Amino acid sequence: MAVEGLQGQYRLLELVAEDAFGQTFRGEDLSQPPQPCWIQRVEGGAIAPTLTYTETLATLEKLPLDWAIQPLTAACVENEAVYWIYAGAPGHYLSQTLTAGEKLTEDQAVQLLKNILPTLGSLHEQGIIHGNLQPQSLFYDHSQDQWYLSHFGALYQDLLPIAQGQGAKHRIAPIAQSGYLPPDTIVPQTVEGDLYSLGVTIIHGVTGIAPADLTPQWRNNAPVSERLANLLNLLITQYFSSAPELFEWLTMAAKNSQGRDSQGRQSQVPSPISTGIVDDEDLKLESKVKTTDANYLAHRYRILRPLSRGGFGETYLAIDEQFPGQPTCIVKKLKLKNHTKKTYEIAKHLFQREAEVLSRLGQHDQIPQLLAHFTQNQEFYLVQEYIEGHDLETELPLGKKWPEFEVRQLLQELLEVLVVIHREGVIHRDLKPANIRRRDQDGKLVLIDFGAVKQVSKQTSLDGKTKVTVSIGTVGYAPSEQTQGRPKLSSDVYAVGMIALQALTGKDPEHIPEDPQTGELQWRDLVAVSPHFAQFLDRMVRYDFRQRFESAMQALSALHGIDRPV
Repeated sequence: MAVEGLQGQYRLLELVAEDAFGQTFRGEDLSQPPQPCWIQRVEGGAIAPTLTYTETLATLEKLPLDWAIQPLTAACVENEAVYWIYAGAPGHYLSQTLTAGEKLTEDQAVQLLKNILPTLGSLHEQGIIHGNLQPQSLFYDHSQDQWYLSHFGALYQDLLPIAQGQGAKHRIAPIAQSGYLPPDTIVPQTVEGDLYSLGVTIIHGVTGIAPADLTPQWRNNAPVSERLANLLNLLITQYFSSAPELFEWLTMAAKNSQGRDSQGRQSQVPSPISTGIVDDEDLKLESKVKTTDANYLAHRYRILRPLSRGGFGETYLAIDEQFPGQPTCIVKKLKLKNHTKKTYEIAKHLFQREAEVLSRLGQHDQIPQLLAHFTQNQEFYLVQEYIEGHDLETELPLGKKWPEFEVRQLLQELLEVLVVIHREGVIHRDLKPANIRRRDQDGKLVLIDFGAVKQVSKQTSLDGKTKVTVSIGTVGYAPSEQTQGRPKLSSDVYAVGMIALQALTGKDPEHIPEDPQTGELQWRDLVAVSPHFAQFLDRMVRYDFRQRFESAMQALSALHGIDRPV
């Protein structure tokens, strides 16, 4: 049946996708001869009389034809709905794949990125933000074996309510599907927001899990290589600032990522992602290309790949090419919040002090050695020992409950290392499973990524005065006084206690219920443990730091005083 208002020219044949803004149909153009098409109906609700969708249409029509954008051929308005007509190439939207219970393979995920990133970068260069990257806005053309961008958020811009009030012109909500937006979304959206949405969409594609149900353990449900998983993780942590940068890292990570040996350990030999990102010809060409100075720090440390980027700086996996055996190492670059001559000098002093502390702590077998520290271009760098192994996070999937005796052993080992740190008067500040590595060589736990050194980047204000209320830590593991910028030794004890509760209950720390009146955790209904051990854990995670163990030394002593494991 022809749709009223479409001048009898188009027919809706099949609903193929639906979101909060409207629906997408497989349709038919009834002109002679009839032609297939795709029709998107956007619910208007409160369409402004001065609807400017024709301007958006004109903008998209002017873009080069070879860009990876699903061709938009017409548009019309009827009954407070806008209809966008797309060329009827044979194909499907990613949302259809997911609705059918299927997932993207690693090859398909990589192809999707390779197909759309060049166009997304070009759009951004022209100041055009897609603003609605999600499964329904990615179209795969079967005949061209090509992914295309579609359903631009700008097409909805005039359909959302405008904030009321004198002179108000801004939208009261972002133009995108909920769940695919970064947590700090602003209006208007940004390049970084597009990249984040793309990352979440790809993760949805390879796991089959909608964004609202994704957890930090999403990798366990993604049948992709660790190297691609790492790349996607960097994408959703907003490491990349542009589509071309992501495309470059997509290739570089494939060429420079470390492989694994037969025992699953990290190998020193670079190996590509096994998805066609790098083929044999690429590898032959790579051997002929000289590494540029851009890949080096201090003319010595060759960067292999990024590991993380945040407000405090960046972390890289690197090779020390001037040390015998060219060992793998970790290079941390600390970023200054405010960069003036005065703040730089203060930060330099703090950096030197923290480096000396890390150097002393690194003498312990279960704390990475500080191999070097230096400044380059007024930026601060730490070089630390690389620990071959895996993060404790991989041993704590949601739903898995450790027996009590194993949790006691975990506490024993963590507290023994933490005692060494606390005796130096140092607070780790960021204890969590991702910052604890199980070393392949001997199975021991190693504490990494000290939060204390992050003070260097945040402890100076614009007037050069040092700050002491710096909030460093991770939600779920950091107690209230630490989130307020006043960490204590007992804050680390709290974090270790939360790790223990995570292991016992199989729950993410953020999802352990708490008493709304006292703030105390109500974890005892989730798992049964011996009474004395329960009392011990309660004291580790008290809301009021004055009721906690004051330090790791005190907590370890109390642990030894508990009856032997059941």
